Formats: sequence, structure tokens, C-alpha cells
Amino acid sequence: VEDTRLVRNLVRDLRNFDRVITHFGSVYDLSFIRTRAVICGVDFPEFGELYQTDTWRILKSKFRLSRNSLENGTLKLLGATNKNHLSLMMKHAMLRGEKWAISYLLEYNKRDVIDTERLYNSIQKFVRKTKSSI
Repeated sequence: VEDTRLVRNLVRDLRNFDRVITHFGSVYDLSFIRTRAVICGVDFPEFGELYQTDTWRILKSKFRLSRNSLENGTLKLLGATNKNHLSLMMKHAMLRGEKWAISYLLEYNKRDVIDTERLYNSIQKFVRKTKSSI
């Protein structure tokens, strides 16, 4: 119930798009968001309302890397990554709501978005754009 406002805003923002690009999102993130939406009574997009592309799936099927992580994919295929890391201390500080930790998390998320976009732009030409619904 504590998550309801956050989940409602996230689902509202998702509805502004016709496709979401994620890294491992089809396996974890979208399922997690859908689960939280159902628990919170938030109207999650139904089958066919929103499509997805997962860069992790593209890496897994079209490339042979030692790991299919976002960091490894951008580092190996693009030569550099923007990734930074979260320590256990930072995670605990975030849970306590400490401003410096929340600020770090925002920067961490922005860097992930930049890497996901860069990776997608470089590998999307190797797959057909499908109507894979979230």
C-alpha cells in the first residue's frame, strides 16, 4: 500500500509511450511493476497496449559476451560505460531516505538510461522490431 502513489505515477508515465526499451526488463522490471500494480489496485496496461524491446535479449541471442549485463555490453561493444555502482552502505542510506544517497541513486539511474539508449542504438539493427507486449 505504501507503494501505491509511486506505482500509479510510474504506470501513468509508461502510458505516455508506445514502446519501452529496457535491459533485462522483460525478465524482471516489467513483471515486478505489473505485480506491484495488481497488489496496489493500479490499472496496469493490458496485453497489446504497450510494447517492449529488451537489450539483454538482443545481447543473449545475437552476441557472444562473457556476460550480458548492461555494463559489460556497453563496455565491450561501445568501448566505454557510464556505469557507477551501489554499495551496501549506499543502499541502506537510500532506505533511510538520506538525501546524499537519493541523489546518488538518481545519478545511477540516469547513467543506466544513457547506457541503455547507447546500447540499444548500436544493436537494434540486428533484430526485427517486434510487437512484443509488456
